[in-house]
Amino acid sequence: MGGVVDESERELLLLRERVLEAVNGLRNRIAAITSQLRDLDAAKLTAGQRATLAAVWEELRLTLGVGDEVLAAAGHERRDAPRFQGTAIPGQPAAPAHVLVVEDDASNRALLVRFLGRLGHHVTPVSDGLEAFEALTMGGVDCIVSDYQMPHLGGASLYQQVENLLPHYAGRFVFVTGDYTHEETRAFLQRTGQPFLGKPYGLEELAAAVASVLAGRHS
Repeated sequence: MGGVVDESERELLLLRERVLEAVNGLRNRIAAITSQLRDLDAAKLTAGQRATLAAVWEELRLTLGVGDEVLAAAGHERRDAPRFQGTAIPGQPAAPAHVLVVEDDASNRALLVRFLGRLGHHVTPVSDGLEAFEALTMGGVDCIVSDYQMPHLGGASLYQQVENLLPHYAGRFVFVTGDYTHEETRAFLQRTGQPFLGKPYGLEELAAAVASVLAGRHS
C-alpha cells in the first residue's frame, strides 16, 4: 500500500510542478504583451484606442489574478511579484553605460533594447547565458539585465559561472523572472544580493534597478 501512496504523491508533485511551470509561462507571455503596450505612445492614440488599451490592461490584470488562483488551487503559496524598491537617480547616467540584455523572448529583448537605448545606454542583446558569458569575456559591460529562466544556460547558472570566473561582474546583475513563486528561485535571488523584478514589471522599476547597479547602490 505504501508504494501506491508514494506513487500518488509523486504524481501530485509532478502535477503541481507542471501547473507552476504553466503559470510562469503565462506570466512571461503577459510580460511580453505588457512590454509592447508600454511602448505605445498614448498621445498619438484616439480616445477610442485609449479606451481599448485600458480594457486590455484590465484583462491582463484579471488574467494574472486567475494564474494566482490556479497556483493556490494547486497548493502553491501565493507570492506577490518582487519589486525593486529603490528610485532612479535624476539625470543618471551622465554618460552612456554598456548594458548587456540577456533575454530569450524576442519581444521582451527588443523592448529592453529600445527602452535602455532611449535612456542613453549602449545595449548588447543576447538570447541566453552562453552568449552572455561570451560577451562578458570581451569586457566593458557595466550592467547585466538577465532573465532567470532561459534555455541552454539560465540566469542562475550564468551568475554562478560569473562568480567563479569573472567575479568583478557579479555585482552588476539585475534579474527579471516570472518564476518567483518557486522557493529555490527566491533563495537564489536573495543570496546574490542583486536587484530583481517579477514579471510583468514596470519599466520605471527596471530603470531604477539599472541606475542603482550603475551607481553601486543596489540592495
